[in-house]
Order: sequence, then C-alpha cells, then structure tokens
Amino acid sequence: MSVDISKLSATELEKLRQSIDSTIASRRQQERQQVVDEIRGILAKNGMSWDDLPRGRSGAKGSKLPPKYQDPKDPGRTWTGRGRKPKWVEAHLKKGGKIEDLEI
Repeated sequence: MSVDISKLSATELEKLRQSIDSTIASRRQQERQQVVDEIRGILAKNGMSWDDLPRGRSGAKGSKLPPKYQDPKDPGRTWTGRGRKPKWVEAHLKKGGKIEDLEI
C-alpha cells in the first residue's frame, strides 16, 4: 500500500499523523493484550495463576537500607556502609579513629 503524501497540505499531514499515532497506540495495546491472554492461557494450562508468578528481586535497587554508622558530632549524619565514605567518616579515619567507633 502506498500513499502519495507529497500533495497534502500541512493541516492534512497533521491529521494523518494524528490518525497514524492513534492507530499505532491502539495496535500496541491490542498486541499487549494478546500477549497477556497467551500468558494467562499457559498459566491456566499448567494449573497456575498470575499470583503464582515471582514479583521481581527482593532487595531491588532503590530500597532504603538502615544506617550502620553515625557521626558522633552530628547525629543527623548517617551512613549505611555502602558506597563512597562520607567526608566525616574519612576525617574520623584520618585522625586515627576506627570505623567501629561510628557504629550505631
């Protein structure tokens, strides 16, 4: 199928683009629904349901860890012990302090 768009006005092209975008969105939704229906069919065939599927990793990225260390001079500053050491931890260690001194 070929459509000659070279003679369409800007307004007609805009309408065509909107129609195409709408059709694409509708098709994508239909295709997603087909995949979901297929998966549900496979699950049902095997005596399973949606709830039987695993829900990602535990401890996924972004989960908040409790702090392990606290600045004795400013208890509001804490550190989980992961990632780069905060400056207050580095300063404490440079002065000869031990990391254990900062444990909560």
